[in-house]
Amino acid sequence: MVTKAILMHNAIASLDHPIIAVASLDASRAAYERLGFVVQPRGSHVEWGTGNGCIMFERDYLELRGVIDAELFTMDLDKHLAEHGEGLLGFAFGTANAVDAFAQMTASGMKPRPVRERTRNFEVPGRWLKPRFRLCFPDPVDAVGLHQAVICQHLSAFLLRRPECLDHPNGATGVAGLVGVITDADTVATAQVRLLGSGAVERVGDDVFLRLPSGQDIALLSPASFRARYGEAWPEDERWLHVFPVCRIFVKNVKETAAWLKKARVKYSRHEDALRVGPADACGVLLEFIGP
Repeated sequence: MVTKAILMHNAIASLDHPIIAVASLDASRAAYERLGFVVQPRGSHVEWGTGNGCIMFERDYLELRGVIDAELFTMDLDKHLAEHGEGLLGFAFGTANAVDAFAQMTASGMKPRPVRERTRNFEVPGRWLKPRFRLCFPDPVDAVGLHQAVICQHLSAFLLRRPECLDHPNGATGVAGLVGVITDADTVATAQVRLLGSGAVERVGDDVFLRLPSGQDIALLSPASFRARYGEAWPEDERWLHVFPVCRIFVKNVKETAAWLKKARVKYSRHEDALRVGPADACGVLLEFIGP
């Protein structure tokens, strides 16, 4: 169990939102609506050339991110899509204070980028809203195994969580965690202890498990462990070096989720207490629905 002393390590509190790279915002919206998610109207990052469709839950969300203007800064999203295709390219940790996160990382010898404040355009019927947030990017050396990781502080999250967008037909209630693949557990574990604190990191053989204060987790598995657990559902070995293969989603009731998927004619498989939908139906992500 993570102790209170670990809860504030580098001000990181949660897995705020996984970021799924998509080739088309319209096509990804249709795909995730078919899966039973409510996707909010398209948004855009005011300072960047990227747009998104967000799937909101009470404390976190999924972001479908695509390029809308390749002439502007895209954080190399266009390059990622060209080289690796769609998939879960990274995520944002949640924090109550990005400035504190920066200060704590700097004090412990890390070299994060300076905190930046950003704005998003978000369309609702009849008007535009402009949610704001602060971002702190750890140096890639300090985020080994996490692909693209950022620490995010929302300054106006209430603008994003409209009640009608939180009730998903598939029963989804939140982000449970992610599963990635690593090839050097020693380096990854050392970096993650520095980033998250020793109480948040568990090393089991060649696998590394990250336990966040929110109760969410990130499993960083060796290739052998991943193949044993997900091999049949994820046949593309090379892509796991560039994306997180698996996103795990809490649902109210697995049977009700299965009923929705069956009605929508989405192929799924059962594994113990979970349902799995393959990357072909979820924009390059293996979705795992878990719950009672």
